[in-house]
Amino acid sequence: MTHLTIHSTALIDSEAEIGQGVEIGAYAVIESGVHGGDGCRILCHAQVLSGVQLGANCVVGHGAVIGGEPQDFKFSREIRSGVEIGAGTILREHVTVHRGSREGSMTRLGVGNFLMAGS
Repeated sequence: MTHLTIHSTALIDSEAEIGQGVEIGAYAVIESGVHGGDGCRILCHAQVLSGVQLGANCVVGHGAVIGGEPQDFKFSREIRSGVEIGAGTILREHVTVHRGSREGSMTRLGVGNFLMAGS
């Protein structure tokens, strides 16, 4: 499983780590500091932002935003935090998962989750 399928319009930072057998759709954005597991599918218009770790065989649906700033008034942009998504998790279209709001914190989803559209 070494074949990558990356649409020509996808924007992938050169410092992102992409696993083997990954599919990245049209207009997807992958920032630096992302660690994508083998066999992941990142569908069109999805954003996987800095500090996100995707386990193997995850699906990030159309228009999903993973790793955005937390919805917390106390959050400061200088805080380093992240998101950890367990293997086999499916995040359907327009799902948002925000990173932790404290220094060094992580928002964690375990293995095999299924988040439905817009959650």
